[in-house]
Amino acid sequence: MMLIARLTPLAVALALAVPSTAPAQSGNPVAPLPQPLPDTTTQQQAPAQPTTTNPTDDSGLGTMGDILIYGAGAVLLLGIGLLVVRDARRRAPVEERASQPRGTHSPQRHARARAKAKAARAQRKRNRAKR
Repeated sequence: MMLIARLTPLAVALALAVPSTAPAQSGNPVAPLPQPLPDTTTQQQAPAQPTTTNPTDDSGLGTMGDILIYGAGAVLLLGIGLLVVRDARRRAPVEERASQPRGTHSPQRHARARAKAKAARAQRKRNRAKR
């Protein structure tokens, strides 16, 4: 532990002592690039070997492999979608609706509703704009 504490300042000092620019960039930054050195090495040609192509040497997946990969991806996405929808339906707040009468339940109520509708219709006729 003490050794690490003693070596840390030394490592920091060495890191700061390293030049921040590459040696090739230490000159004038707008000077033209130096000319490349001519290539003086000689290359020997290797004897040509006949290249054979093997029609059974397939480096990619076949059609069945593609179908399986895309099918697995589709099943995975569908499953995730179904889980999200199911969870959203479970956790969604349910509004309690007050039960309202559906239609009329008695002849008297039906007659009152018809009379109201007739009166409203007559009122609308009376309040039409005059031309």
